[in-house]
Amino acid sequence: MTYSFASYRQALGANWFDDDPLLAQVLKKYLPKLDLVSVREFGGKAATTYRQLMHEAGRTENHPRLINFDGYHNRIDEVRICAQSDQVFEEIYGQNLAVGTGSYEGDIERYAKLYLLGQNSEGGVLCSVACSDGLGRLLRAFSSEERLGKILAQMEGRMPAPGPKSYCHGAQFVTEIQGGSDVGKNVVSAKPAGDSWRLSGPKWFCSNIIADYFVMTARPEGAPEGIRGVALFVVPAYLPPFEKGGMGGFYPQRNGYTIDRLKQKFGSQSLPTAEVTFQDAVAYPVGPLERGAANLLEHVLSTSRFHVLLHSAAFLRTAEREATAYAKFREAFGKPIADYPLVSKTLATLRQQREAALAGVFRLYSLWQREGVKDPVAKVDARILLMLAKTFSSIQARQGLTEAIILLGANGIEEEFSDLSRCLRDCLINEIWEGPHNLLVTNALGDLARFVGAEKILGFLERNLGAIPAWGKELQAVVVASAKEDRTVDFWPLGEKIYQGFTACARSQI
Repeated sequence: MTYSFASYRQALGANWFDDDPLLAQVLKKYLPKLDLVSVREFGGKAATTYRQLMHEAGRTENHPRLINFDGYHNRIDEVRICAQSDQVFEEIYGQNLAVGTGSYEGDIERYAKLYLLGQNSEGGVLCSVACSDGLGRLLRAFSSEERLGKILAQMEGRMPAPGPKSYCHGAQFVTEIQGGSDVGKNVVSAKPAGDSWRLSGPKWFCSNIIADYFVMTARPEGAPEGIRGVALFVVPAYLPPFEKGGMGGFYPQRNGYTIDRLKQKFGSQSLPTAEVTFQDAVAYPVGPLERGAANLLEHVLSTSRFHVLLHSAAFLRTAEREATAYAKFREAFGKPIADYPLVSKTLATLRQQREAALAGVFRLYSLWQREGVKDPVAKVDARILLMLAKTFSSIQARQGLTEAIILLGANGIEEEFSDLSRCLRDCLINEIWEGPHNLLVTNALGDLARFVGAEKILGFLERNLGAIPAWGKELQAVVVASAKEDRTVDFWPLGEKIYQGFTACARSQI
């Protein structure tokens, strides 16, 4: 008799909202009046249509490619993505799931849908969504400036997109070859030119190079060295007019930059990431020049860190679903492998971690956007928790995906059998993206000492963990000692406990 995986495949589900009752409970808690019909419909597409499209986009032959010149030796620097990626982009942006309208209620619904979509991995689109979300938040903060308000209207779909597509999306170009996370070392220059600026210099890691607008850091002439001299700009990808080129191709005039090459990345391979050189690119300042780094962190990087937490919860759900379905299906030595104690323990851990992460996503979002808008204490709490959640949720998701792959054995690393290995690669990118672990844990400790203070640490824990844990005094001592010496090594396990305690508390409240 031919061996069949049909029952395992069927157990993976045809609607990822219906097989996740906790998601419905979370939404009812944070948005009691939300009609779940739209989310349920999206859950069906996430499990079927989007799953197939993102799987196809992940094939090596469908990865993005760069064409520097057309057949007539015109420099075009055209980046082509596959038809499957293009379809997902059209649909996700067509539903305004990337930028939203800035309302708390609308964001709760769209993040629920992105959680469902993210169970298919980054898929070449979720990085774009996160970058566009951050750009949208930045533009809303400064939308009184007419030019920035117009770009926001394009991002939200209230005005036509600047290019030939029906949607408008964003990217963020901060990293330079000599600096990495040390943004104070950035040297890309900015010169005033009438009612705009001109940016020149190389950027080393430019994800979502196919975007319409780039958030960029640059150093104005005469600005001081270090982080205080870094300003923030929005750079249009193209300049009008948007004319067609040879053979009917769309080759508009790029705005003062060349795409030098595409990166060959370990993960997030469906999304084009480039090395770019700018030369007198037209740019528009965002906010006061001297607050460039502060505005980048508050509006852009914090948004990206939240998306990492969201993606981590989605990845854990993928690991839980795949491992559970396979362990119940696969028999070894006379019984399903789910019946073996160590396998059973792994499945239980995956379920517990995923449920806590999912509850934590929406509790942290509420703290960050609803409570933190009015309460300066909640705003500081959210800032610290975002850094810790980004760090420890991505570690947890990577470990969970690894355990799921191991339970599937050789089938877990065969990419036509399962998407787990692609999810694992994308998850590792999330660990690196928007601040590696050591940087964020160091900054979280610094913020605890600076903005909370040792005398209020126990209050911080009680607010966010629901009680003062036994290790509260230990944390207090580390914060006190950090004023005189580096205590980040001692803080690391405590930071992890803060994240775990926060998500466990959030789960207990559902």
